[in-house]
Amino acid sequence: MLKHLSFAVLAASVFFGAAFAKVIRVPGNYKTISDALGNADSGDTILVKRGVYDENVTLVMGVVLKGEDPLTTIIDGGRRGPTVMGVTESEISHFTIRNGLEGVLCENTGGLYVHDNYILDNHATGVAAFISLPEIANNVVYGNRWSGILAWGAKSLDSKIEQNVVLRNGFSGLALKGPSNVVAVNNIFMENHYYGVFADPASGQTRMDYNNIYKNYYPFNRFIKINRTNKSLDPQFRNPSIFSPDFFVQPKSPMVKQGYARLDIGLIKDISVVRPKRVEGEEPQPVMQESDPEFTMEEIKYQEVEAEPEPEAPPPPPPPPKKVFVVEGVNFLSGKADITEDSFANLMVVVETMRAYPEVTFKVVGHTDDQGKRDANQKLSEARAKAVVDFLITRGISASRLEFEGRGPDQPIASNSTAAGRAKNRRIEFQRTDN
Repeated sequence: MLKHLSFAVLAASVFFGAAFAKVIRVPGNYKTISDALGNADSGDTILVKRGVYDENVTLVMGVVLKGEDPLTTIIDGGRRGPTVMGVTESEISHFTIRNGLEGVLCENTGGLYVHDNYILDNHATGVAAFISLPEIANNVVYGNRWSGILAWGAKSLDSKIEQNVVLRNGFSGLALKGPSNVVAVNNIFMENHYYGVFADPASGQTRMDYNNIYKNYYPFNRFIKINRTNKSLDPQFRNPSIFSPDFFVQPKSPMVKQGYARLDIGLIKDISVVRPKRVEGEEPQPVMQESDPEFTMEEIKYQEVEAEPEPEAPPPPPPPPKKVFVVEGVNFLSGKADITEDSFANLMVVVETMRAYPEVTFKVVGHTDDQGKRDANQKLSEARAKAVVDFLITRGISASRLEFEGRGPDQPIASNSTAAGRAKNRRIEFQRTDN
């Protein structure tokens, strides 16, 4: 009798909990996301309107946090700590998560669901998972200083890293440290500065199925098994520019319907189709079986991803910088101080040089080629120099090692009468100030 009564009470609590679940709106009901989370209960959904929210948030168990639009609903962590702290059985989606020490930090948080976000420009890792792995799906993880996704001692079979685009991060796209055992499927790991996928020896059981590992400095190291389902091809994004991004692939991309279960490799429109419902007490199934009748090895022509030999030692440091040097290819939007994305790789040369020679200090000098208004161009050249300094600081270079100044059109390097001369005058110059 007591057993039946307990079941009835549990069922009633679930029913009434669902019946009284709230939809909380930010900034309608609360001005900040943190205030909304502090007043939410399990089962509630928090909907956040477009805007920039300068705060560090901690999710709440059983609460769904959803932004209005992933590109214009922004949580900015201000380098004060992780932008988002994950908790067990919570969910966050449709945000830009930026400027934290980590973008999303997960410490032994089972059942966390992180999906449909832009996770970018964080001081360390985009998503860091310790002990257990959250479900990480359909995110763009871009331009974080260390790795895009880090799993440290994380083990999971019923949650996966799937359908993400992980590119241009400072170390690896996916880094597996300690005894990690996870599943990564249908992801694109591209143009990361060191490895597409890096694994410790203890992480060798990790499954890598149907991923595209393309144009990283090294594709992967020798401690990770990359089978023939993985590819190395240009994904052909619709628009890879971070200023107007569209990281879905083009209709004729070699990623279309080439992933597991005939899904695209990379982002997909409806991520719900790949997230199985969790059934209490049911054993999780592997993400792929060789005998799967819906998707056999013979159906697709695969390109083998060949591992480049792992270096015996780290690459040698760059040569010591000269007294004055110029980095070619630092470009800005016309008439503005916004650095264009095609300049990032060239500026990373300076970053690596300053990391290799920590005693070196620089003055960054901006120039313009306009022969018009002197004061306006002096301000523009100074703003462009400051933008370069800010870029270096976000990549971990101490502000104490950097100065900046601008030079107007009265100080040209070359004649403005030719295109070549004007290009030289629009340069960014680095002057050593330590000797």
